[in-house]
Amino acid sequence: MTPLTPSASSRRTALALGTGAPNGTTANHHSPHDGRWTAVSGRSFSHTPAVHKGKKSASRPARGADAEPDTSSAQPAGAHEAFSFDDVEAAWDKAASRAAERLADASGGGSLDAEALGRVAVRDRAGGASTPLRELAVVVPGRGGRTAEIRLHSAGSRKAVVSAVQADPAFGQQPQPDPANELVLTLKLDVEGAEARVGRAREACRDWRDGVRDVTRRRRDALRAWKTARTLGPDDFRRLEKELLKLQDGRLRGVETREKEVVRAIEARQGML
Repeated sequence: MTPLTPSASSRRTALALGTGAPNGTTANHHSPHDGRWTAVSGRSFSHTPAVHKGKKSASRPARGADAEPDTSSAQPAGAHEAFSFDDVEAAWDKAASRAAERLADASGGGSLDAEALGRVAVRDRAGGASTPLRELAVVVPGRGGRTAEIRLHSAGSRKAVVSAVQADPAFGQQPQPDPANELVLTLKLDVEGAEARVGRAREACRDWRDGVRDVTRRRRDALRAWKTARTLGPDDFRRLEKELLKLQDGRLRGVETREKEVVRAIEARQGML
């Protein structure tokens, strides 16, 4: 039997349902009851989505668990740093460490002291080796630290010691022999005056304060940037800025206390000279 040609209405139905057979034909089905061939759809109507006229086929994403998250208000990378002052404290500690070295130097009166004299390298003319002066003699500071005595262990090293001290750029002078004892040499130390040392101490503390304020300024700039980016709300911004300034005030009080201590120590040492 020749199969039936699909009617125009059957083709339109198949095309509307999106189930048309290749080359624009529909699938044919043989009925066992009457022996006729009829055109049928490839899928049932119960599984076919409804087509509404006048609306676009693309569906909008649903709001719910399957919807894309809204990232328009997400915090930028590193936003958690706004609520921690660890990096600020570390920067303040570095400024304090640099100032401590300068204050120690100012309160100690510089490098021209008996201890520095003992580190002078004395060269042995015979072997060419260098030996610290403190291994060849005992260095005894004079009263007030303005002079030092070099008490030699052996008169044989006297000439080499004199040459080494005179050639050292930190001292640059020839030790004077003691007329009463050939094993003793006397050296004048260029001790820095108290006024100059106080000036250096105050300068170190001034730079220390500037360092503390500079760290604070950089963090305040960062807080403003986080606020502009809406990483911080107005309340958090005000709270963090207030806390930052409170921490800075504590650091500045520490600078002031340390400056007074160093100045008093320098003046007390000067009174003993």
